[in-house]
Amino acid sequence: MRISTAPARGIHYLHDGQKQRVEQLRSSWLWRSQLPTWLVIVSIYGGWFAVLTHVEQLGKPLSALLLVLLLTWYMSLQHELVHGHPTRWPAVNRLLGMAPLALWFPFGLYRDSHRAHHRNEQITCPERDPESYFVSASHWQSCGGVRRVLLKFRNTIVGRLLIGPVFSVAGTVRDEWKRIASGEVRIAGRWLLHG
Repeated sequence: MRISTAPARGIHYLHDGQKQRVEQLRSSWLWRSQLPTWLVIVSIYGGWFAVLTHVEQLGKPLSALLLVLLLTWYMSLQHELVHGHPTRWPAVNRLLGMAPLALWFPFGLYRDSHRAHHRNEQITCPERDPESYFVSASHWQSCGGVRRVLLKFRNTIVGRLLIGPVFSVAGTVRDEWKRIASGEVRIAGRWLLHG
């Protein structure tokens, strides 16, 4: 994936003033250097290493809190890497994001899933958008009362924070096991590398 150099006027959801501002930013050294993203990368990896090497001095509760913040930030960085930052070379961006710091699932799986999410014709379609919080009518009908309550709660901001990750991880692991069982052995390889 390459960072677009096309004029911003092709972006239909910005008004003319915003398009002009994007054009100005695009010509700046800061935009081209991707310096903010590089600083985030150094901060996350440096912070992670610093916390892990100073757990005794920081104490376990503070260390755990700092690691949660760093790992959440790392997952945000992985999103930027999927979208072609900070380099125009996908292999370099993949190397920057494949460390299993967040432990959830391999970067390649997230990359493929997130790209599928961005296929405009299927955004929010429960059967095709892997990041959709919607469920199909047939899936809803097959759910019992407790699961329906959980699905409704998951679609609140508090629910997304508290049980959203459980739904995401459980669904991902289930789907990955099905794919491995059906013979897609390369998937097992990326999990081994992640582990």
